[in-house]
Amino acid sequence: MTKELFLEQIRQGALQTFETYNILPSITAAQSILESNWGKSKLARECLNLFGIKADQSWQGDKKAYSTKEYDKNNKLILNNS
Repeated sequence: MTKELFLEQIRQGALQTFETYNILPSITAAQSILESNWGKSKLARECLNLFGIKADQSWQGDKKAYSTKEYDKNNKLILNNS
């Protein structure tokens, strides 16, 4: 997918987010680019999740587990399988 096509595909959602939450479309686009590597991440491709949002215990829908690397406030690496 080209960068232009990626931006076109997220355009409507970014505009709707602005109308609902007053978050600038450029911020939504930049964050989705950063989190999903322009829609190329495994999570984006397989689950249409551009932001790496994780479900908590209250989530009733389908779930998919991925191994992730996270860092705590002391820059200590934490490996998750969630």
